Amino acid sequence: SITAHPADLVERTGGTVANHLARGDEAMFVSLTTGVVTHAFNVFPATGEDKLKDIDRVKEMKRQELSRACEVLGVESWKLLDFPENPMFFGFDEYATVIELIREFRPDVVLCPHPTEYGRHDHMDAGRFVVACVDYARADGFASPLAPHAVTDVFMFYYLDFRSDQLMGTPRHSPGVIVDITDVIKKKYEALNHFH
Repeated sequence: SITAHPADLVERTGGTVANHLARGDEAMFVSLTTGVVTHAFNVFPATGEDKLKDIDRVKEMKRQELSRACEVLGVESWKLLDFPENPMFFGFDEYATVIELIREFRPDVVLCPHPTEYGRHDHMDAGRFVVACVDYARADGFASPLAPHAVTDVFMFYYLDFRSDQLMGTPRHSPGVIVDITDVIKKKYEALNHFH
């Protein structure tokens, strides 16, 4: 699972990943950012030239939150990257980082945000970026010491919203896949409770 922010990993895919881990599959969580811009609610003072003086401490706090959530879910492989957030900018180094992670972990499936999730630009940007990284990871010509890897399936998620449907240019539709997380829902809630 690759998302924009650490809490997204658990909120959006925690139940699905916990299901897979319970049946013996491997899984990895990757957050593209620390979430300090959009997920550190009421942590920084509202005003003042030094209001971000504690940003490194808050980034560490977000890392610890993800670490504890992963422990609850049983996710042993995870990465908290520190890419630019809100707006997100992706250059060659960011692409190379995620492509290397895909080529090293060699997943059959990647879960990511949908590129048209209206009103959440970091999620849309992350979705487009992840889809591109999946494509480049299979390309022979991409400079890397690791062998190319073709991901079999990419599943995307987003909050159902009419405006998202408008961006897609499609009539209202239902999800293509629904995952029953009844057996792990308590575990997912416990993991989510580690995020502030």
